[in-house]
Amino acid sequence: MASTMRFDQWQNSLGQSYTTPIQVLSKTFTDSTSTTATQTYVNLTNGDIAITSKLANSKFLIILSCGGYYDGGSVGYNIGISRTVLSSTSRLIGTDGSSGDAWMGSGNAGPVNNSMNITRQYLDSPGLPANTVITYRGLFGRWSGS
Repeated sequence: MASTMRFDQWQNSLGQSYTTPIQVLSKTFTDSTSTTATQTYVNLTNGDIAITSKLANSKFLIILSCGGYYDGGSVGYNIGISRTVLSSTSRLIGTDGSSGDAWMGSGNAGPVNNSMNITRQYLDSPGLPANTVITYRGLFGRWSGS
């Protein structure tokens, strides 16, 4: 027996009605990213996705999952997320520098010559008008090593 769920009307927290409650975008990319930079994040190769907001003050749940391989001598990896609107880019997750978090995700004092899998998520509330194009980009950071 199939279940049916029906709604007369979707409303946001302000009581405004709309017919499209959610947008879902997904992107799979297999390009590799490598870096010699330490304690800083770099853009993932082909790791961006653009979405156009349907409503003003839309919220976006960004989930970034990455798998990879790190070689001997490396200590600590992590992934981050940035947002670009027009020409303005903001870092949402990922802090550069010696007090940053590039070392926290995987491999910190762990095994060498092994694979890594990291997932991070962020609920973004950019407070933008409807029909704004927003580009989210995955970032990769490492503490040291190769």
